[in-house]
Amino acid sequence: MSSAGTAVEVAPGAVSDATATPPGDRIVLRAVDMTKIYGVTEALKGVNFEVRPGKVTVLFGENGAGKSTLMKIMAGIEPPTRGYLELDGEVVEFGSTKEAEERGIAIIHQELNLCPNLSASDNLFLGRELRTRRRDIDYARQREVTRQMMARLEEDIDPSTPIAQLRLGQQQIVEVARALHAEARILIMDEPTSALSATEVEVLFRVIRDLKAQDVAVIYISHHLEEALEIADYAVVLRDGELVDTALAENVDLAWVVEKMTGRSEDYGLTDAKRRFGEPLLTLDHVDVVDVDNGRVAVSDFSLQVRAGEIVCLYGLMGAGRTELLEAIAGRGVVTHGHIRLAGEDVAGTSIRDRIAQGLGLVPEDRQRDGLVRLMTVGKNLSLASIGALARRWLISRGSENEQIQKQISDVRIKTVGANISITSLSGGNQQKVAIGKMLMTDPKVLLLDEPARGIDVGAKGEIFSLLFEQAERGLAVLYATSELNEALQFSHRIVVMSKGRIAGQFDPMTGIQLTGAAGEDGVNYLFQRGRGTVAIISAHPSNPYWQAEIDTARATATALGYETTTDAHENVPEVQKRLMDEAIGAGAVAIILDPAGADESIEVVRKATAAGIPVFLVNAEISEQGIAKSQIVSNNAQGAALGAQAWADAMGAAGKYVELFGNPTDRNAQLRSDAYAEVLSQLPGLTKVGQETANWDRAQGKDKMESLLSAHPDITGVIAGNDEMALGAIQALKDAGRLDGVLVLGFDGNQEAVNAVHKGEMVATVLQPIVEGTQHALQQMHRYLLTGETGAPEKQSLDCTLITGKNAHKFKNFSLRVTREDIMAASGEQVEDAVAGNEKGVEL
Repeated sequence: MSSAGTAVEVAPGAVSDATATPPGDRIVLRAVDMTKIYGVTEALKGVNFEVRPGKVTVLFGENGAGKSTLMKIMAGIEPPTRGYLELDGEVVEFGSTKEAEERGIAIIHQELNLCPNLSASDNLFLGRELRTRRRDIDYARQREVTRQMMARLEEDIDPSTPIAQLRLGQQQIVEVARALHAEARILIMDEPTSALSATEVEVLFRVIRDLKAQDVAVIYISHHLEEALEIADYAVVLRDGELVDTALAENVDLAWVVEKMTGRSEDYGLTDAKRRFGEPLLTLDHVDVVDVDNGRVAVSDFSLQVRAGEIVCLYGLMGAGRTELLEAIAGRGVVTHGHIRLAGEDVAGTSIRDRIAQGLGLVPEDRQRDGLVRLMTVGKNLSLASIGALARRWLISRGSENEQIQKQISDVRIKTVGANISITSLSGGNQQKVAIGKMLMTDPKVLLLDEPARGIDVGAKGEIFSLLFEQAERGLAVLYATSELNEALQFSHRIVVMSKGRIAGQFDPMTGIQLTGAAGEDGVNYLFQRGRGTVAIISAHPSNPYWQAEIDTARATATALGYETTTDAHENVPEVQKRLMDEAIGAGAVAIILDPAGADESIEVVRKATAAGIPVFLVNAEISEQGIAKSQIVSNNAQGAALGAQAWADAMGAAGKYVELFGNPTDRNAQLRSDAYAEVLSQLPGLTKVGQETANWDRAQGKDKMESLLSAHPDITGVIAGNDEMALGAIQALKDAGRLDGVLVLGFDGNQEAVNAVHKGEMVATVLQPIVEGTQHALQQMHRYLLTGETGAPEKQSLDCTLITGKNAHKFKNFSLRVTREDIMAASGEQVEDAVAGNEKGVEL
């Protein structure tokens, strides 16, 4: 066999059309009928897979789907049982990775393939060392090239540093640099970002885009699904060793990927689970931690409590101090100041073993190096940390051990054929379950986890966090670290953001409340104190999803702060509003949250409530008389309408005929939006308004009025609406007439149905008014006033609007009860690109 791979003859017509190639798209590498069998396990079942130059092909699949096996065959690590590879139209066999590299195929492995005792530079050039003229290794040149590669990846790593001294994320950067330096024309990336921060991922994505421009074919595997879709040109899904589907990435979304991967829809959001918190089980009191590797202070003046039944997430960038803090709590790090208390008992001076016995367990970041013993079986790994409890007179009770192992395999839902098989035979997700199960067998009070979902698929991630929530329901206190924002937002009761070893902020992921500000505050923030009494929430239109988001947000926020709630709606009828306000006063509400039926119509009922000693906090309101309300939130109708109109005009190409669906003519908000639309569009003479109808914020009216407008103006190319309900009605009318493909619709308000319409391409864009943020703000100020007598806010506040387009609509699933990524990223010290900040938080015009 030649070192460049051996050509092999095959029967004609063997290539399946399962991954049919779009016309004009060249194939550089093809796997044909690829089958791999390990003993009785068929890891790949006749898979046909294609790779194109200058394109990123993302391979999706759960752990055990066969992704890594397929990549190992393509990289020359393993031979197939059946099937073959076709490179540039030539059938080849690779007997080693060196042969594959010589034909231009390089791989970044899921599990790091580095020598810990060698330096970063030595690892980069291992097996392909640079030589001097005398054939000696040119170490100086290798170090210089390593510096250049680190600069390209924007990572400050000294080439001479041993790999063992680098954090896991830094080791992964070295692995990436090693593959990039090979200058391959086909680059396989198997989980390249599993230990990288969001900023580092963006750097890697820029490098990938450069590679695409150089016609390099990239195969990309990641369990970070949204991240992978961002970079993908083609999406390919494996399930149980079979290729399930292939599609252009632009035609798929996250829901498609999850359903194809798992055969079910994604439903793993657990943040809203009922909260039952007990006494503090873990208390950190002004803790300082020193990094034993370099002597620097990694954590400074850190104070935190984690209660029984609570899941707290530590979010931060690499170097924030998360790992050092967790290891210090577990007994691996050096605490130079402060106290760590477990269930009230100070653990100072106790060993790791003693802390485990007291009820404290750590699942480390690197499960391969620190969490598992690779030479042991599944069962032996599970029982390793609790072996002392299983011993009787220095002898291990095998019966008791096996009984506990089998119970843990069942409880943790580990997918294994038995306890006696090698731990290395399990998928990454199941290995992680073993690492967690090992600590759960010690019967802990507090469980610490460092990146518990690193390198595992969406299904395994959901199962692991479901397990943690089940354990929390039983009274376990959980503190875990992650660098993935979606994880923090979906799977925690509280998010603690770390930056440079300190707490930069705390967030409630369910309500979006920022619990504390910057580190260094003295005393307990008022939002940690529990409220008492009933808050009356009186909104406008509960039948409208936009106002329902207001009600849901107010109820969830009030509940999180400790209040009981009642909810009603006046449907913009002043008489009904008066009755509901009288009922709230009579029932002894401690405060009223009101979306008023209008300024003039609401002043007297607000005065009556405040005269009775009940503060009223207004949302989406423009009552300006001082002293009427404690807090007023004004939605930026004009700013949002102008923002949406510009996006709509850009999509129209600044030319065409359009109609407007106007809101309630007596409503000031409707006029503000219409005026803002007109101001933007008046500067674009190519856009001509040919008709207008009033639909009074109603979907059914929007449909009827759109049908009338279509009849009068069949050549229109655009619709601009005063709110989403009218826009959705217009979309239905356009669908019925078979005209939706030729007409661009703009909405305003950002309810979930409109977000979905934008995502499906039925609407150009919609503007999410800050009703959610405004409601949260009003509840926070209400809570502060009831506790302290101060609102801490101006009487009137103006909030930015968020533009939702087809490019970012996928980020707004269940948006109404989620804190924005920008809030958390900013607190962590991460740089937020202008475009991201604009999409997430609002754009100033």
